[in-house]
Amino acid sequence: MAIAQSEDTNGQPLETQEADTLELLEGFASIPQIDRAWILSNSKHGAPLTSVLVSQVQRNLPANTIRKFISTITTPNESTPPVAPSWSPFPWELSGVALVVPAPSGEYTLLVRNGEAGKDGTAGGPTKLEIWGQGRLVHEVFVPASTHGSVYNDGWFEGVSWNQDETRVVYIAEEPAPERPVYGRRQAAKGTEDLEKKAAGNDAGTWKGRGDWVEDWGEKYTGKHRPLVYVLDIKSKTVKPVGGIPAELSAGQVQWAPPSENAPDGTVVFVGWEVKGQQFQTIKKLGMIYCFNRPCYLFAAGAPSFGSTTQDTATASAVELTPGISSAFSPRFSPDGCTLVFLSARAAVDSGAHNATNSLHTIPWPHNEGAQITTVIDVKGAPRDVHDFPGLYCLQLPRRPFLADGKTVILSTAWRSVPAVLSVDLTRKDDEALTRICVSSTADCAVSLLDVSPGLIAAAESSPSRPPVLRLFRPSAAGAWEREDAPPAAVPFSEKVETALRSLRFEVLQIPVPSSPSGDELPAGAKLPFDAVLVESTSGNDAPGSAPLLLAPHGGPHSAIPTSWIMSYAFLAALGFKVLHVNFRGSTGFGEDALQSLPGRIGSQDVADNLAALDAALQRGLADPDRVAVIGGSHGAFLGTHLIGQAPDRFKTAVLRNPVTSLSSMVGISDIPDWCFVETYGGRKGIASYSDAPTLADLQALHEKSPIAHVDKVKVPTLFFLGEKDRRVPLAQGLQYVHALRARGLESKVVIFPEDTHALDKPQTEFDQWATAAEWLKKHLGT
Repeated sequence: MAIAQSEDTNGQPLETQEADTLELLEGFASIPQIDRAWILSNSKHGAPLTSVLVSQVQRNLPANTIRKFISTITTPNESTPPVAPSWSPFPWELSGVALVVPAPSGEYTLLVRNGEAGKDGTAGGPTKLEIWGQGRLVHEVFVPASTHGSVYNDGWFEGVSWNQDETRVVYIAEEPAPERPVYGRRQAAKGTEDLEKKAAGNDAGTWKGRGDWVEDWGEKYTGKHRPLVYVLDIKSKTVKPVGGIPAELSAGQVQWAPPSENAPDGTVVFVGWEVKGQQFQTIKKLGMIYCFNRPCYLFAAGAPSFGSTTQDTATASAVELTPGISSAFSPRFSPDGCTLVFLSARAAVDSGAHNATNSLHTIPWPHNEGAQITTVIDVKGAPRDVHDFPGLYCLQLPRRPFLADGKTVILSTAWRSVPAVLSVDLTRKDDEALTRICVSSTADCAVSLLDVSPGLIAAAESSPSRPPVLRLFRPSAAGAWEREDAPPAAVPFSEKVETALRSLRFEVLQIPVPSSPSGDELPAGAKLPFDAVLVESTSGNDAPGSAPLLLAPHGGPHSAIPTSWIMSYAFLAALGFKVLHVNFRGSTGFGEDALQSLPGRIGSQDVADNLAALDAALQRGLADPDRVAVIGGSHGAFLGTHLIGQAPDRFKTAVLRNPVTSLSSMVGISDIPDWCFVETYGGRKGIASYSDAPTLADLQALHEKSPIAHVDKVKVPTLFFLGEKDRRVPLAQGLQYVHALRARGLESKVVIFPEDTHALDKPQTEFDQWATAAEWLKKHLGT
């Protein structure tokens, strides 16, 4: 007896469709990403070639891990006629390596392998520091957990720096775990020496108590101990802590200072964060990751002595270098050692917004008390128009940002929706100091800086329709920069993936600002058009005006969707869904006025901007107004739940990842309760209103800004992805909203990932959620 198969409107069996979708997703998930790069100078040997180490990462789905591997590309320093750069025959995998840090000379490389921490919170195994060079393992140092825990490799506190003569390395690691009480020894058998020895060990009759609770820095730092500064002396294979760091500080982003006769053992400069958020009325540690509104300062401290006959003396306290400025991070020294350059997020600290427009500063070195801080690029309120420089949005400086002249710094920044690379002359100020360089090979593609040397820049170029590729740039005689097109580093993808990539295209749309409510006057910078990035496939079966569309606001809210490769949304576009990313007012990259216009107006201004972007796309006939869904994570999911409540007839469904749904309940359980106050009340009023015991009036205000205040108007089925270990937007937020929907008889599907935090970024988690999302969207929108 024949069994009938389900078919779609094109006559293709649904089982075949699903298999094709999963095969395409697996192919997209296997595309490697460029992680980091290091330009090796080879200066000691006067080599005619420059080598660039390129670190890439790739999802390992069966193991649910990220595979890291390194390749080398070489390019001639001078060649007539020009010779194209060439890759090494094949890459090599870095298994179990937490950090790779080449020495400035390129002669040596440090590999860090962290020990596995105990599942019960006990100290892990030793950290292994390996020095490789000259074709072999030169040194290997095992650092016991009693000296320090894991070396930080989080991109935030993380910092590793070689000294000038490459004999020592300074880095950030967890301080040793505190001792925990041990119980059960009294019950052990006594009477013989052997039994007493056994009783003192960790046997069945002995167990460790939990001990006192120790605060951590929230999301991504659960169970991690305070970051501190340590120095490895390579010759003696000894590690010592840097002393003089106050107990109330957490340290990060450390750098060796230039050598000085007054500091024979060397000086290190690091960023220090105080335990309590000074601008908020609290003594607790507020969540750190992605939060630039935490006050931080630069400090200098003497390095420890490693002389065999020298006794350690009393350590001088670390000296604060940046008094009077509420934020200073990412310190870097000029080649001549006379200038210390750093970034500041004081606009975020002073306003309470978790991210805002940054500024760039210098101070003279060696440091003298009262040294003047010079502002090179200040916080910019409003660009003149959509083409003008919008201000600095730089998360960190390159490890060596200076060119050979010692006065020019190269950095990455957001420029509206398009990431850009800037050349900054430290002898000038603001707009006059900067030049936009490294023009991409295609208009509006994203260029992200990887490393800088005096005669070469390494960057990654990508777009919403193209995975990252390596780009090399050299200064020309005319003062411009010339691109050297490196050949692809990878073999071609599968035919299915290649066909899908060829069909993708993107476009940046400028969206006029919708009219504000009566009496709500905004600054000039908040009246300029904002952006929406459209990603689509040219091979879809639908005519342009009948295609399904996914409205995709970003999280934050003070972040942005750049014109760079995002695997998940490229995959959905390849399936035939048009994806519209909205960089609404409040996003980074558009000026401080536009960014600060959102706090106090969340749930209204950002909702209006997303609807305006949707209207603009539909008016151009880009999609079917009856086949629209909203998809987003975190604040993007906050907007998703607001949109299906405030505009219930505009959407057919919603896909929501760790959504903020009820600020009045989130404020007591999130690691960033300050976010709830600042975004609800706005800026300084939010800072002043912050409390660890919200009043009834506070709870009412928080509720009124929340999506759950509109849940009774929702009409559409919803899909939720939730991380059980999410501390930023805890699991209860999504579940509370789901229960409210189901109580009204609405369809909702919930997928919970037990081991995931807020990002939901484990490889198998990503695969599961996007496969499920694709199936859900096809069901409710069709393709």
